[in-house]
Parts: sequence; C-alpha cells; structure tokens
Amino acid sequence: MNSSSRQSSIPARLLALVSCALAAGLALAACGGGQEVAGTITVSQTGEPERLDPAFAYTGEGLATVGASEPLSLVYTPLLTYRHEEGERGAELIPGLARDLPEVSDDGLTYRLTLRDELEYSNGDRVRARDFEHTIKRLLVAGTPAARFFDHVVGAETFALAGVADGEISGIESDDETGEITIRLTQPDASFPYALGMWFAGLVPANTQFRDRSADPPPGVGPYEITEAEPGTRFVLSKSASFTELAIPDIPTGNVDEVVVEIIASVERQAEEVLSNELDYMRDSPPPEVKSTLLSEGQERYREHIAAGTYLFFLDPESPPFDDPRARQAVNHALDRAELARAFEGELEPGCSFLPPGIAGYDEELDTTACPYGDPSEPPDEHRARRLIRRAGAVGTAVTVAGSDEPGIEAATESYAETLRVIGLDATTRILTHEAYLQRLARGRPPGDTGFASSFPDFPHPLRPYSLLTGISAGGDAVASLPIVADPIVADEVERLNLEPDLESVAEDWAALDGYVVSPPQSYIAPIGHPKLTTFVSERLDIDQASFHPVFLNDYSSFVLAPDES
Repeated sequence: MNSSSRQSSIPARLLALVSCALAAGLALAACGGGQEVAGTITVSQTGEPERLDPAFAYTGEGLATVGASEPLSLVYTPLLTYRHEEGERGAELIPGLARDLPEVSDDGLTYRLTLRDELEYSNGDRVRARDFEHTIKRLLVAGTPAARFFDHVVGAETFALAGVADGEISGIESDDETGEITIRLTQPDASFPYALGMWFAGLVPANTQFRDRSADPPPGVGPYEITEAEPGTRFVLSKSASFTELAIPDIPTGNVDEVVVEIIASVERQAEEVLSNELDYMRDSPPPEVKSTLLSEGQERYREHIAAGTYLFFLDPESPPFDDPRARQAVNHALDRAELARAFEGELEPGCSFLPPGIAGYDEELDTTACPYGDPSEPPDEHRARRLIRRAGAVGTAVTVAGSDEPGIEAATESYAETLRVIGLDATTRILTHEAYLQRLARGRPPGDTGFASSFPDFPHPLRPYSLLTGISAGGDAVASLPIVADPIVADEVERLNLEPDLESVAEDWAALDGYVVSPPQSYIAPIGHPKLTTFVSERLDIDQASFHPVFLNDYSSFVLAPDES
C-alpha cells in the first residue's frame, strides 16, 4: 500500500481464452479467443517506465507505476492472477501459472501450489518450479518497494541482508519434477496471496541475471512479449504465439498482434493525435484545456473510471485542535469535496469513504448518499462546522497544513487551508517538494497538524490501505513512526482481520471498520474522494470492447480493432 500523491495504486488485464462465460458488461472480443485480429496499434504515455524489468520496475507510487504495470502485466504472469472482469469481481484471485489457488495450512504460515504442465517462456524455455524462488530473489536484490511484500517469507530477510545472489531463501522449496512450490511465512498474512498475483511476481527463468535487464527485458509467460526497447523513445509488445498455445483458462491471449508504446512528453499533443486518429490510445488523462474539444468531437471514444485509490486529509489526533473529536468532525462537515475535485481539474470523484471502489469492504452508500457529513457532491455545512469549532474551544487555534508542490495537491492544500480559516482556525500552509513530501510521508504522518495524504493499495486487499492509517503491516510490524490513526480498537481489528484468509467472509467486517474510522464520533480522517482515470481511443479501436480493470486498469489485451479496421 502506498501513500504518495501520484499513487493507487492503483490499478489489470488478462481475460479468458477458455471458459469465457461472460458476466454483464464484458464483451465477446475481450475474451481473446473468439476472433483473431491482426494489426498494430500505437499507444502513448508521457514518460517512459523507469524500468521494463519486472523486478526493478515497481516504484510504489501507485498511479505513477501505471506506465510499467499496464504493459508488464501482459508480459509476466504470476502463479496467481486476477479475474478478468470489471468492477469488484476483477479483484478476485484466480490461478495463473499455478493449477489452483494455494493450499494454506491452518496456521496460515504455509502455502502450497503446483505449476501447470508444459508451461514455457516466450523464448521457448521450459518453466520450472525453481524459477519462482529466483524471481523472488531478484525482487529482494533489486530492493524496490515490491520486495517488502515478501519480507515475511522465511529466510527472505537473511537472504536480502547477505547480499549474495547465489544464496537460498530457506522458506521457499520447489520440485521441478512435480512442479510443486512450498512457501513458508514467519507470520500469517492474509494479503500475501494478493501480492503473489501481481506482475512483479511474474516468473522469469532461473538463469536470469540479477542486474536490471530493462534494455533487454527477460522472457516471461504472457499474451505479449517485449520485442523492442528503446530507452526514452518507445518499446514494443508483440503477441506471443507460445502463450496462445498454452490455452490457460481465464487469461486472455490478446486481440492485436502488436502494441507500439511511444513516449511523448506533451499530453496536449497526445490528446490531439488520438482525436485525429494518429495515436490509438493515451495512457495519461487528456488535459482539461482540450477536454471540451474532445467531448464535442470524440465523446463516443472517451470514458472515465474511478480508480482504486483515496485522497484524504489526515488530522493529528494527539495535538490541539484535532485531539478534540468535535474539531475533526468540523473539518469533515466543512470540506467542499466537489470544489476540491475541481482543484484536481475534474480527475477526482468526491466521496467520504476511506476504502476505495474495487476493494472488499468498500461501502458505496457510505461513500455517497449515506456519508455522515452529507452527500459529498452537495455543498458543505460550514455553519455546523463553525459551531463545532466553537464548542471545541478551538477558535483561533494555529494549524499547519502540509502538502506537496504537485499542481493538484498544492491547489487542494491551499483550498483546504482556506476552509479551515473560514470555520475559525488560524491555518497556514507548509508546501514541500514532491520528493521531500514522499520521503516524509513514508515515515508516517507528515509534519503539520493536518495535511494531504493518499492511499493507493498495491493490490486489492484492505490490509494495504489500512497499513497507511495504522502504521502496521501484516504480522504487526510497524511501518510508520507516526500513524494517522492510533486507536487500539482499529489496530486490534486490523490484526484480527489479517488472520482471516477468506476475504469475502470478512468483507462486512472491513466495511464496519471503515465506517468506524470515518464517522462521528471518531472522524479520524477527512476523505476527499477517489481519483479518476480515463480511456480515450482512436476511431480504429472499439471502445465498447475495451476493459477497465480494478488492478490492471486499461487492459491492452482487450483492445480490438473496429470492424472496418480489421
């Protein structure tokens, strides 16, 4: 789970070759098995992914990682993956390279999986059980934020500290003959299978070097392979014939033969070229200055989606005025969430739940019409907020509001500070550089009595966002020195729910915890809403077939050429 301003975590693409029993809203072409459509599409993004090697590519900055996760999720399939459906169903785990979901011991410490038969990489090499340990070793050597999801594997910490690439992780055992893989943890972690389902855990051969292979990405198992990589300019995904032959159930093979990814710094230029059909899709959202033209000339090719992340303002519960719950409630009543959405230039859906859409425990009513502070799309109740500040004896109390210099965040921080002044607090802002703010936020609550934070779960398990609030990761380890919420009731409930392997069975408990944290009298945080992402395509693509997934976001494998283009 992340806490950066760019984050979501954001964000998934694989569908079905076999067993395409389609749920409502999923189109036949997305199954990848109903038709063969030759052709090349060209897509764009503002910046090149920092890395194209899965072990090194994960930055942990949520939405900023999308530039890598959208393509790499098509190249590197893990042991487990996510169901290829839109909405909450897309956050459910399904077998990937493993035959079945893991067999988990009663104490939650041992996971057993078995590889499918006859798997092979894009270069023709056979997939072996030993490759999984090597994949995790490369993650630990790379030391990216993804490595922390495997800290609780027995021997992982020892291996990472030793820094010896040819060492072993004692908690991973494999049998190449049977394909069996056994993983032992030091402590239970109900979110662990969800980490196994992410592209950075996608298998690579055991002879893959431990250095960053971004210029020559290692072979993987997926519907596409990276066949060209020109740093700073472009990279190319080509359809993998060997993957199609594997016919893995519920994982798509893709529709187009080739996806060329161009790096174009100007989002204005990207939007204009998609509108004029010179580009087929842009990963970044079109800029507001061209959106009116876009909506008048290309509205039928444009969609908006709510991403699995939450923007919020934290409140220091240990210092005046926010040690008084009435002051925390006042902030929530005073927030003009619709106005704050405008600070993010429309790329925010107002809401007041902490858990975002697409994660078990998300309560749509809490987020909208049943928000305890009024419908977030309606004007705020400033009169009630001022009354609560007076009752808390907080009028004139000095408050520092922290934020980063990212354009949307800085504007939202300044707007928030003005709101606090309107209700009677003496608010000043403290704006840090984005990099400095991220570094400080990683250590817990940033400097200031209140300020901006964001939650983008690395994968769709509610434990991830709650790590931001409580400063506690799986197994009870402290990950932040200044938790946003230091309530023992919350900490105990998070610890209890972390021991429940069946997420569906405790989804209502997670929802109840969310209501407790957000609602009076606690009002521990002041949620603003959830970021929006977009799908904007050329006339060459059939937007009705394009799938937006809660984990993988815009799924290139669902892109299909329009009938007159095929």
